[in-house]
Amino acid sequence: MVRAQAIFLREQQHDALLSVARGCGHIARWSCVWHKAGDALLIDSSSKEAQRLVTLEMHESELASAWPPAPADAPTPDERNLAINHH
Repeated sequence: MVRAQAIFLREQQHDALLSVARGCGHIARWSCVWHKAGDALLIDSSSKEAQRLVTLEMHESELASAWPPAPADAPTPDERNLAINHH
């Protein structure tokens, strides 16, 4: 009976961690997703949802840390004059 109760408590803890991780994902708090889903994986390493959330966090973090494309250089006044006066 004690073992069944311990398993039940760990399942509840796992479910609560996943719930928090999902909530963090909804508001784009990716480090929170990483920590809570990772903690859920420590309880149940076969959890597909926890694995999916960790993978999602890694993908979103990569996108967030990607450098934006460099802006095109604005033409200098001399270049604009050449383009306008080119007849």
